[in-house]
Amino acid sequence: MARIMLVDARVELHQYILKMLELAEHEVLLVSSLSDALQSLVTQVEENRAFLPDLLFVELGPFSVQDALEVHKKVRAIANTATTDIPMVFIVQEDQIEMVEHPFMQAGIKFIVEPTSIDSLNVFLD
Repeated sequence: MARIMLVDARVELHQYILKMLELAEHEVLLVSSLSDALQSLVTQVEENRAFLPDLLFVELGPFSVQDALEVHKKVRAIANTATTDIPMVFIVQEDQIEMVEHPFMQAGIKFIVEPTSIDSLNVFLD
């Protein structure tokens, strides 16, 4: 079982991801914004990692590639402070693949395309 933070402003549209992860017996913290997610991570580090996730899934949504790269840097900085690793996977729409593929590959950022399945989510959990 993994602790997963799922960040998605369109929470109602991604209940299926939440359900798939919960059915696979993962502990999921649903967060509706990137700023809330970053604040939660900082708080968890300050409070001795009460729910420091094993994995962070983030819906790219309307964010630009530059915003995604910046968030990735911030998460890595928070993880370094906690002397741990917090893998981060962006969830992208099919029409965003071309936009993110090269910059994400250069930055070492992983992504999956929705709609997705439990098998594709589990790739990042094993």
